[in-house]
Amino acid sequence: MVLEPTSKGLWGRPYKIASSTNCYYFLTIVDDFSQATWTFLLKHKSQVHHILATFFKMVNTQFQTSVKVVRSEFVNAQCKAIFNSLGIIHQTPCPYTPQQNGTVERKHKHILEIARALLFQSHLPKRFWGEAILAATYLINRLPSSVLAWKSPLEMLYHKPPNISHFRIFGCLCTATNVLLSKSKFDKRASKCAFLGYSQSQKAYKVYDLDTNTLFTSRDVAFHGHTFSFQASSTNSNPISLPLPVSDCESGNSSQDTSPSPPSTSQPSPVIQPAVPTCSNTHVPLRRSPRNTSKLSWLSDYVCHCISSEANHCIPSSYSAAHLSFVAQLSSSQEPKDYFQACKDKN
Repeated sequence: MVLEPTSKGLWGRPYKIASSTNCYYFLTIVDDFSQATWTFLLKHKSQVHHILATFFKMVNTQFQTSVKVVRSEFVNAQCKAIFNSLGIIHQTPCPYTPQQNGTVERKHKHILEIARALLFQSHLPKRFWGEAILAATYLINRLPSSVLAWKSPLEMLYHKPPNISHFRIFGCLCTATNVLLSKSKFDKRASKCAFLGYSQSQKAYKVYDLDTNTLFTSRDVAFHGHTFSFQASSTNSNPISLPLPVSDCESGNSSQDTSPSPPSTSQPSPVIQPAVPTCSNTHVPLRRSPRNTSKLSWLSDYVCHCISSEANHCIPSSYSAAHLSFVAQLSSSQEPKDYFQACKDKN
């Protein structure tokens, strides 16, 4: 039966940055049969029992069934009262064994990884983590999964594939019309916004107005999928200025330009063309020390350089007799070219 049992989990400690709706927690409910996920943003932990009561009523109305088992780590007297009144079995894992509630733990990891990827790609500030969490849950419920034989959770729940034609790139630049604002004849009809997800109660998109810093829903939206509104602001906020290299020739010209000018006289002075210094590309030889260098004792067995500096090739007299005989053996031996020659080789 659908929704039998159901796992729920509360995302632990309050996040240090509040979401755009001043929330610090999110509650995740996962159906073990269909893997369908519901995510709710919370301002306080005390809101959990209100959300659970509303969720149980929604299940009873929409699916004509009731939740029989709830598995969670969160224990609350108010939640226990709701479970007892509805006849729901509440299962809790043993202490320090979160793997017994592994379904919702893995779902938390899945949601956070997708939300993190959405924020990184769109360059959105961290205060929009709530919208990223809701958008990640929205995508997970509509994408096929290998666990469900390549069916989506909503397809398992409603027995028909969901519609994904309205998917858009999260955080992209868009222009939306806010019909709630009163406009005059010469006011702009659309605002530059950032796309932040999908509305759960309307056939509309959630957008963030970049001019008024407000969040609203709109159905009249034009998307620019390959442009991210916050990416341009983040790259232009910290421009990197590199110093220009100054050559010796430019430094010579600058010294002449800053020299004091002679006092002006009534008679015009002849124009003197400044001498342009020429950059000499003459090669400066390296300085070598006049000290007498001696060969290191541990290099006596190695040939480090030619004895004669004027020689362009190696002189046989500079090698030892053992080395010359070894080279002669190498030159006399021939590399086999095929399998039959290799079999005839004694070595």
